[in-house]
Amino acid sequence: MVNGPNRPEIDSNILLHNVRDWTILHNLCQVRAPRNAAAELVKSLVAKGLADVSAATGDRIEPLATACNTGQYRIAITLLESGANCHTRLPGQPSDTILHITLDAYYEIGTTPLARGTSDGYAKYLKGRQEDFKALADLATLLIQKGLNVNMKDGHSRTALHITAKLGNLGVVNALLDKGASPVLPDGIGRMALNITKMQSRRLKSST
Repeated sequence: MVNGPNRPEIDSNILLHNVRDWTILHNLCQVRAPRNAAAELVKSLVAKGLADVSAATGDRIEPLATACNTGQYRIAITLLESGANCHTRLPGQPSDTILHITLDAYYEIGTTPLARGTSDGYAKYLKGRQEDFKALADLATLLIQKGLNVNMKDGHSRTALHITAKLGNLGVVNALLDKGASPVLPDGIGRMALNITKMQSRRLKSST
């Protein structure tokens, strides 16, 4: 950002692809902060025609895929509302829908040990992460509303509900069921989402 005569303005240089061939929308997916500052900036850039929600990197990765893969769910919602394609994929995972990518990212981020930090910046990061996690059910619902098949299977024959059953996130489970997710479809080793839920319940009981 640079200071204009009346208010801060966007430096046109940051709107260009950088040395990694990322657009500003990809770069904003590296910023996690409380409230919706990043998502609001995405919305503003797209509305003003300064950023393209479909502009891919040299590796053919669109901003929505980056947002979902990094757990930036509030930005992902904004991109979808701004016209991003819900059928975009990660080139390295062609069998996975963007909903599978989203849920796997939630699992990976949620189970990664946190570094110790006491700075204000670290506290803001944690608060931003928490707010993104709260947006997960809304993102899943919006992806399906935009046309994603809720019962599509990934490369391991898992549906989104299989992954969500493992996560134990009741809000997302309910969102998927409300949109027609089947709890009885088998995965690659014959397990239904219902089976996974029961297994998780037994593990929880045995750990108490």
